[in-house]
Amino acid sequence: MEIEEKIFEKSINVYLLPNENIKKHQIYVLIDLLRATSSICAMIHCGAKEVYITDSIDVARDLKIMGYLLAGERRALKIEGFDFGNSPVEFLNNCVSLRNKSLVLTTTNGTKAMKEANKVGNILALSMLNFSAVVNFLKRKNYQNIGLICSGSNGMVSLEDAYLSGLFVDEFIKQNEDYELNDGAKAALQISKYSLSVVKNSDHAKKLKELGLKEDLEFCFNKDLFDVVPYAKQDSNSFVNSSLEMF
Repeated sequence: MEIEEKIFEKSINVYLLPNENIKKHQIYVLIDLLRATSSICAMIHCGAKEVYITDSIDVARDLKIMGYLLAGERRALKIEGFDFGNSPVEFLNNCVSLRNKSLVLTTTNGTKAMKEANKVGNILALSMLNFSAVVNFLKRKNYQNIGLICSGSNGMVSLEDAYLSGLFVDEFIKQNEDYELNDGAKAALQISKYSLSVVKNSDHAKKLKELGLKEDLEFCFNKDLFDVVPYAKQDSNSFVNSSLEMF
């Protein structure tokens, strides 16, 4: 996507839900901490060639004929007949089988948000696992007008997504406070001050615990385990390792 830098003000906007009125930005950062963007980071870390995003189980199954491995969940549980669920721990435990493979991912919340965001611009996948990699990438490439889009959970604001977006805003403006922040970014900054124990007790976190997925929950809050920046060109619906792309 060709961008004229001069048309953008120096700002960071946080959208706590993907159905908000999203403005035009130089680049977009997608957040679904529990668990879609964490899973995408794990897959790319393991050497996956591509992670294609769809909100349709049928589309995913059609892609299996073309050699794609299937990954996904509905209501946090692995879809019947799929190769993987939506578990970053599971992907790490199967790293060898992911190398140089194309995967398709479909989830309850994250993939819907990603498809919507990808219509308006290029996007990066952010999690705790690759936090500094994304921040450093954006600073190195001198992106100064950024939109962070939180996936939410079943149409509701997600505490953990807001928390991570606030950490991002705080880190990005530490050495340069000359950024305009929208109300979402200001609210997220305040939420980023919450203790981890509070965030790990969010509505969606509770659901994962109830389903026996506490290992995934704890793993997703590990900071900077991966030095990867999953990147999707506008309208591609497909994440690749940013090192493979020309910027």
